[in-house]
Amino acid sequence: MMPYFEEMKLKDTVQRLLSYASNKSGLVNDVVISDKYSDEKYLLGDLPTIYCASTRVKSKFCNITGGGVSRSKEISMIRAVGECLERYSAYRSNKLPLYGTVGEMNLKGKCFSPKDLSQFSEKQFNENFLFDKFESNDNLYWEESIDLTNGSKVYLPAYKVYLNYNRKKEKKFYDHSISTGLAFHLNKDEAILSAIHEKIERDCFSISWFAKRPGKKIKYDIDNPHLNELLSICNDKGLKVHSFDIALDIDTYTVMTIIENNNYKFPIIVTAAAAHLDPVKAVVKSIEEAIQTYYLAVYKIITENNGNEFKLEKEQISDLDEHVCYYLNNDKVRAFNFYFNNNEIINLSELRNKANGTLDEQLKKIIESFKENGLPLLVTNLSSKDFVREGFYVYKVNVPNFMDLNVSYNARYLGNERLNTFLKGSKINDNPHPFP
Repeated sequence: MMPYFEEMKLKDTVQRLLSYASNKSGLVNDVVISDKYSDEKYLLGDLPTIYCASTRVKSKFCNITGGGVSRSKEISMIRAVGECLERYSAYRSNKLPLYGTVGEMNLKGKCFSPKDLSQFSEKQFNENFLFDKFESNDNLYWEESIDLTNGSKVYLPAYKVYLNYNRKKEKKFYDHSISTGLAFHLNKDEAILSAIHEKIERDCFSISWFAKRPGKKIKYDIDNPHLNELLSICNDKGLKVHSFDIALDIDTYTVMTIIENNNYKFPIIVTAAAAHLDPVKAVVKSIEEAIQTYYLAVYKIITENNGNEFKLEKEQISDLDEHVCYYLNNDKVRAFNFYFNNNEIINLSELRNKANGTLDEQLKKIIESFKENGLPLLVTNLSSKDFVREGFYVYKVNVPNFMDLNVSYNARYLGNERLNTFLKGSKINDNPHPFP
């Protein structure tokens, strides 16, 4: 997840990142920047004039994209290229050195097995399930990580660290490999903070949705130029914006934003979320991300469905884009009512800025919050020597107890213990999550 670059020297940063972009020799093959769609037939006017950049890496062992959104063309490009590079860093074509059973790895130090990390229920494994059940004598690849709460070295299954790797010897698939907790930055502490915050954001959103915990609706009662501009753009285009404080136990802010357009022939409704120690930055980033998701939704409506609503069954959902498309349907939007019917309101001005001190001090504050909650905070350095030489850093964060976003509806995380704690005996929300 790419963080804020307002204080960066944009020109220098753009030039350094573009050194990796080339159709012939660069890691990033192309950079495309768009400021709007102009098809009024479908949009009833232009989308918000916000720059959306997309990038692509295509090689023998990976085909990945990155995206970024901002009111600044340069910042949107930095975020898109950065996201592409962070995902590229999570691909390993060469053979990983650590391979063996849990018992063998425990001789080296503490390790988290696929069983420790599984968020599926026993009942799911008894059905015709998408993934394999872990057995103690299974051989798999591993990667080193550091638990920031105590500084100890631990070992994680490679599928929790990398998006793809040379897994020829592995016989089983235990879960999707996802990018949540990956972060790229030009500052080491900022990269780690950003990765941690993305992990917090997805956990809070997942529990908010599946446990139907709407949090508190945020009233935009402050005078902030960036926030005012975003809200004005959306209001001018007839888009309604709703933000909610959905933070749980970690001492930082997590904000979910819903954007809805009720002026089309069917409702267009999308979501996004962001976490940050500064509540205003969390709100602004969540709105920016929601606008990017709105672009995705409109693109899908135009290019894949001839301007019509989608008619997906939840059991058909097999990727994150389909989670968005599922709710581009008049009959499905009522699933959001538990947010809209929420009467708890908090003023944005009441939320104290916790982003005090240096980045190192902010990172220590977050680490201490994990420690107080008895949660391990596992960080893996994926920065290549070339990246470090340029001053770029990539990290992957894992929190074994946190809830991830499921990719396929048929592989929801019904056995996540943290979710069950917050459910408090209530029934899980059976509707697919709407997160992209």
